[in-house]
Amino acid sequence: MSRVFVIQNSMIRRHGEWVPKFNVSSASKFGELVSLTDHGVSMHDMPRITKEFRNDLQDFSPDDYLLTIGSPVLIGIACAIAAEHSDILNFVQWDKMSRMYLAVTVDLR
Repeated sequence: MSRVFVIQNSMIRRHGEWVPKFNVSSASKFGELVSLTDHGVSMHDMPRITKEFRNDLQDFSPDDYLLTIGSPVLIGIACAIAAEHSDILNFVQWDKMSRMYLAVTVDLR
């Protein structure tokens, strides 16, 4: 089964609780949602984050997707690691006009 790696879903406080800023559940039509990191990650801990991303993306395949939300630095790291495992990168992106997630495929060859 395909997976959708959610790079970093930002959180906001609502009624005293931290909740995801974006509802990404409809992206699950492309595969199982897998969160790579949470909103509270420290940007001063890049070696640990990179190691975790390497572990989480070690079997990234052409059937998997990246949902590119969050810190541009984290998005870059995830894309670079995914590209080490596959020449085909699938992205899930929100389309404001249709109000739904769409897939974009990039062939890096």
